[in-house]
Amino acid sequence: MKLTKKVKKILVDDQVKMRICLELGIAYITFKRWINDDHDNLTKKATINTLMKFTGLTEDEIFETEKTN
Repeated sequence: MKLTKKVKKILVDDQVKMRICLELGIAYITFKRWINDDHDNLTKKATINTLMKFTGLTEDEIFETEKTN
């Protein structure tokens, strides 16, 4: 799943990213890599809950919906 532009705009703020990292117990550089690669770890429930907590967005606002042809 890809992150939306809306959440990526919020995640430009280093303080928000650092708070998320502390909550998840991961390194800052690891989280930056997850964001850049749309890593599968972003879709884990703990990560989703943390993203919602620190961005104020819903899950639907965090991830782009899959478009089928």
